[in-house]
Amino acid sequence: MSRAAQQATAIVIIAILFFLAVACGPKTGDQMPITTKSEEALETFNKGRSLAERLRGYEAREYFQEAVDLDSNFALAHIYLAFTQPTNREVVASLEQAVALKDKVSEGERIWIEALQAGMNGDNAGQETLLVKLSDMYPNDPWARSQLGNFRFGQQRYDDAIAIYQDVIQKNPDFTQPYNMLGYCYRYMSDYTEAEKYFQEYAKLIPKDPNPYDSYADLLTEMGQYTESIELYRKALANNSRFMPSHLGIAHNLNLLDKHDEARDYLQGVYRKALNNQQRRDLLYATAISWADEGYLDAALEVMQERLVLVAQDNDTAVMSQTLATMGIINVEAGAADAAEQKYHEAVELVLNSGLSDDVKNNARRSQYYYDCRVALVRNDVDSAAKLVDEYQRLALITNNPNTIRLVHQVRGMIALQRNEFALAAAELEKSDLQSSYNLYRLGIAYRESGDVERAREMFVEASKARMVNSLSYAFCRKQVTAALAALDQQL
Repeated sequence: MSRAAQQATAIVIIAILFFLAVACGPKTGDQMPITTKSEEALETFNKGRSLAERLRGYEAREYFQEAVDLDSNFALAHIYLAFTQPTNREVVASLEQAVALKDKVSEGERIWIEALQAGMNGDNAGQETLLVKLSDMYPNDPWARSQLGNFRFGQQRYDDAIAIYQDVIQKNPDFTQPYNMLGYCYRYMSDYTEAEKYFQEYAKLIPKDPNPYDSYADLLTEMGQYTESIELYRKALANNSRFMPSHLGIAHNLNLLDKHDEARDYLQGVYRKALNNQQRRDLLYATAISWADEGYLDAALEVMQERLVLVAQDNDTAVMSQTLATMGIINVEAGAADAAEQKYHEAVELVLNSGLSDDVKNNARRSQYYYDCRVALVRNDVDSAAKLVDEYQRLALITNNPNTIRLVHQVRGMIALQRNEFALAAAELEKSDLQSSYNLYRLGIAYRESGDVERAREMFVEASKARMVNSLSYAFCRKQVTAALAALDQQL
């Protein structure tokens, strides 16, 4: 994948799972079989899969659509079509088609479909159990094995993921996907030498594709080599001018160079040539981040409102809810508690009043506690925030979702900071999402106020790195981190 961070924040929050097709109809052997009665459908499907594996989903979509037109019972074609659909509504519709066919396919395909269901419903434990089972069934199928690695990557279990990816490439040295994921694993572990090695190997395997250069450019951004990163994004675009992640990467680096007007002009130029609303809403989100990075939160909110209108045109309830929640986040950062509370409430109510599944609605109910905690902290009502996070933690432990549990620790750390309990804040924030620059910044404050200046500086340095492309969290804290690090260096 081009951008590992985007894997964990896709429209449907599950890893894009791909497998090798080996023949028509169920078979046994080293690779998972694919069930279809149409040789023509399988051939068409394979053409799409080749494009989709390289994140050229827009081009792949027409092949997957043709495959399901040729064989309406082609379950995996419905799944691949789902991951290339432009709206969440269409994603869900395609996945529902696959689910309806799960009793008519091979055992491996059925397990995969059930793993997707578990992921959509927030059942991480169930999803992992199924992916382990699938991996054990097909230990020599590189795609089957890699999906377990992708799952563990998404949970930030990088050592576990690395072990799987390395096993895959040892058995299948020409299989490209694990090289990219190994690069991201080592990048997030701050081992830039190893990350660079795997990205370079990835580029050697598919030198005419945009994705390897895009991934390497992400690494250069985190290393602070913004101009060099832009050059590499442009190299990716020379291979495929429609490769959206690289356009977003260029704008992101322009923001980091404090060329915000240039970044927004660039995004507007790409917007005029956008192929669909999915690309347009991605570009609007990037534009909002540019305004936030420059410190203009009102302008960021205006752009998000424009995005909300665009998403509403597609009747995409899930993304509308996400957009409203993002507006809540921006209002929290602006200190506008009432406005934040309103947007959060609208985000949750939209889901609860929709036709989305009960599991999705339960996730929204749990999220309400997190949202209310953030609003309470803006109001400096730490006692209410503490009570809310207790209930949020209880629900998080029931789901056993690691990302939700990290959010619990984040909020507990923020409460402790607001109470000037800095040692407790540090202990809680160490268990939060440390891929978030904002959490690293908060952790730096906790250590600084606890008197551990060296550890504080280490956290501020880590927080200063652009770990995620187009991260709203990073945009909120980037200038604060720079100021805190400069003040600390003067003190030292």
